[in-house]
Amino acid sequence: PPAHYQFVYDVGAYQRNIHVYTRSFAKSTLIDELNLMWAYTRPFHKVLVMKSLDDFVSESIGKIKYQLAENSRLIGDFGELKPHRGAGKWTDHRLWLSNGFQLTGRSVTSRLPGLRPWMIWVDDAEWDAKMRLSPTLLAENMERMWKGDLIPMLDEGSAINLVGTLHTRKFFIYHAASADIAEYPEWAAYNRVIMGGIVDGESIWKEKFTDEFLEQRRIELGPAQFAAQV
Repeated sequence: PPAHYQFVYDVGAYQRNIHVYTRSFAKSTLIDELNLMWAYTRPFHKVLVMKSLDDFVSESIGKIKYQLAENSRLIGDFGELKPHRGAGKWTDHRLWLSNGFQLTGRSVTSRLPGLRPWMIWVDDAEWDAKMRLSPTLLAENMERMWKGDLIPMLDEGSAINLVGTLHTRKFFIYHAASADIAEYPEWAAYNRVIMGGIVDGESIWKEKFTDEFLEQRRIELGPAQFAAQV
């Protein structure tokens, strides 16, 4: 859908982004695809991915590991990037490839490494569908980490992208995306995008979010929850 292209464009055009989209918009898939592309095209660059839980970190990096190790077409075009034993990192939380590219994943409840990343992703870092951690705790951790760790990490020319869904107004991303710039000038430098599943009465992804699907979801969730998540 066009909104996917806009997401990729914004990441390349702006150093500070806040993207809020509906659930099931494939936000994490887009992030994984960009990280995989950069693994081949950005030698010696460092990327940090923040998520709510370690399980989500492992899942994301695991997908990239599989493509790097098993995708014969990528290997044929770009060569083998999986590091030899002892020459790099090849874990569920960190990749240090043979071309120098580094991808590190952490949860908002973990300690951050002493990185100076070129790119930081904060991907739905306040949401746990199974409620293993409370939304309030995740939101508090996110705000503390944002101001205490993530922003101080950024060197000149580095970028940060806060991505998620507005599950509740308690979330840090809700404040970041909707805060009045006059009152909170720290957000003035950010490209802030809030896009629901329906824009101007039309589905933003008609192949996935058909009119029938959206109407059924509206009935199932109720007006308030539907408005927050879709």
